[in-house]
Amino acid sequence: MTTFFSREPAHVVIEVGGHSRWVSELLEGLGHRVTIANARRVKLISASDNKTDEHDAELLARLGRADARLLAPMVHRSSALKADLAIAKARDTLVATRTKLVNHVRGTVKSFGERLPKCSSCSFVRHTRALIPASLEAALTPPTPSTAGVNAAA
Repeated sequence: MTTFFSREPAHVVIEVGGHSRWVSELLEGLGHRVTIANARRVKLISASDNKTDEHDAELLARLGRADARLLAPMVHRSSALKADLAIAKARDTLVATRTKLVNHVRGTVKSFGERLPKCSSCSFVRHTRALIPASLEAALTPPTPSTAGVNAAA
């Protein structure tokens, strides 16, 4: 990357990925023209039998030199939009995790011959905590702050 700090502005082609946002911003800040290639839409790369970083980089460079439109260039979302999307993804993850936990508790209790009453996921703990069989309390009840270190050490 240090190569780009000391050279004349150039056309740089990079593949879209987890680091392409900050890399492209850094390169553009140094005066380079950046094309972000959507490699999945470039059959020459995505369908290649020779999948190495060196080979893919050479293909990107050749296509970028010939006609950047061949790279199906893309533009990253704005930082504000990306932050909004992060909120939505975090909520989806939390809801999915809550659903898995509720289903796990219901399934575990059921495998011991008991059933928990129907209720919303928001009121699940309030309606079911007292109904957890004593034999499953250690497995299904969150540790209290005083026992958290004891359970983790065991």
